[in-house]
Amino acid sequence: MKSFIAGLMMTVALTLIPSAFAQDASPFASGSSWRNELGSVMTITSLGPAPGQFTDTYVSAVGCEAGTTFPLSGWANGSAMTFSVDWGSNCSSVTAWTGQYVQASDSINTLWYLATNDVGWSGLLAGNDQFVRVN
Repeated sequence: MKSFIAGLMMTVALTLIPSAFAQDASPFASGSSWRNELGSVMTITSLGPAPGQFTDTYVSAVGCEAGTTFPLSGWANGSAMTFSVDWGSNCSSVTAWTGQYVQASDSINTLWYLATNDVGWSGLLAGNDQFVRVN
């Protein structure tokens, strides 16, 4: 009888564990917004068409064209993600972020690279951002 109960408990546990992970598999839901420590906001507006692909809008609170909405595109694979923004002809630069979703803080920790049209190392900047979920 003990082995039957132990087997039943194991079956229930193995059934519930994958569904618990599935809930956390993609924190990048359509309609979610994320704000970084500088006040810039990324909003995921569309998922797909390929698995893990998303398109968004990004409003930077700093730098060239601050406050302007720019298109953003990216990819997610579980908790790993990357996205990029073309700041347009007035800013002559692009930025790419790569990072991971952290469930404990409901945040995305990223490293970013900004490339400008200035040739050489002076045209490359790097840093980090933490995005927290707004909604």
